[in-house]
Amino acid sequence: MSGAFCQLVGNSPLDALVPHCNHPVIMSETADPFSLTPEASMTGGAPTRHIPVSIPRSQAGSFMKSRVKHRFLLPALFAGLGLIPVGRATEPTFTNLHSFTAVNFRGVNSDGANPFAGLILSGDTLYGTASEGGTNGEGTVFAINPTGPSFTNLYSFTGSSDGANPGAGLMLSSNTLYGTAEHGGSSGNGTVFAVNITGSGFTNLHNFNFNNASNGAVPVAGYRAAYCMGRRAVAAARATAQCLR
Repeated sequence: MSGAFCQLVGNSPLDALVPHCNHPVIMSETADPFSLTPEASMTGGAPTRHIPVSIPRSQAGSFMKSRVKHRFLLPALFAGLGLIPVGRATEPTFTNLHSFTAVNFRGVNSDGANPFAGLILSGDTLYGTASEGGTNGEGTVFAINPTGPSFTNLYSFTGSSDGANPGAGLMLSSNTLYGTAEHGGSSGNGTVFAVNITGSGFTNLHNFNFNNASNGAVPVAGYRAAYCMGRRAVAAARATAQCLR
């Protein structure tokens, strides 16, 4: 190929469009195919095979325009298709919808404490239970609207005939929430209850009785069950240690 050898230099593709002649242009087969480096600057490092490219002055501009066009082809394709490269994905945002308030020396507060179970969603409202706290210190059923957010204590357990310490989650049918309380009830071994999503119409559906083999007692579930088993294991270990003294 006849014509002058041109060195394409610069820190940006636009700078590289300006040819500086009388120097060979080197292209590395192992490097970025769009990176062009003068032969004189290729010193040190691992051996790399380079290919001199002879570019006439008249063709240098069109050569680099082609390179620049292909270099920006993939980003343009991403933009056209509305795609986001994995490395640029937006990080999720965390929002604290409600912080349960501290209980007093009697274990009482306004909203509940220690929510062990998960939540259920109906429309724009989340429903759940707190195993302790509330106006009687025996746990609550609550609702929260995440768009506000706004929190509502639907029901505070008394620890008597209605039950106490609802550690499991809820189920929803029509406008009624169903759940279990770990303690309380007529035998003190827990209850199955129902309550309207407005907090009205609380009903004790069943009283568990530990003395009735077919009845069951202390209904716990999920994290609350693991927590209770852990506490009982610790208590048993302490009792054993006390006996061995």
